[in-house]
Amino acid sequence: MTSLIQRTIKTMPKSHLILLDLHGEYCWEDEAGNIQSAFPDKSVNYVEVTKLEMPYWMMTYAELIDLFIDRAASIQMVFMREVLQ
Repeated sequence: MTSLIQRTIKTMPKSHLILLDLHGEYCWEDEAGNIQSAFPDKSVNYVEVTKLEMPYWMMTYAELIDLFIDRAASIQMVFMREVLQ
C-alpha cells in the first residue's frame, strides 16, 4: 500500500489523498517526540486524532447508540431511534 501511495504522490504531486492511519503504519512518533512519515515531509499534513472532530450527522445510528446509550437500555434505544427519524 505504501508503494502505491508513494507512486501516486510522485506521478501526481498535486493530488489530494486522505489516509486514516489507524495503526500508525505511515506516521509515527520517534523517541524525541518528532513525527516521522513514510512519505515526503512536503506532501504530508499530519493531524493528531484528538484534534479531529466528526459531526454527529456523519455517524450511523449504531455509532450514535454506542456513543450515547448503554446497549442494555432498550427503551432509550427505541426513544433515540424515534427522535432521529
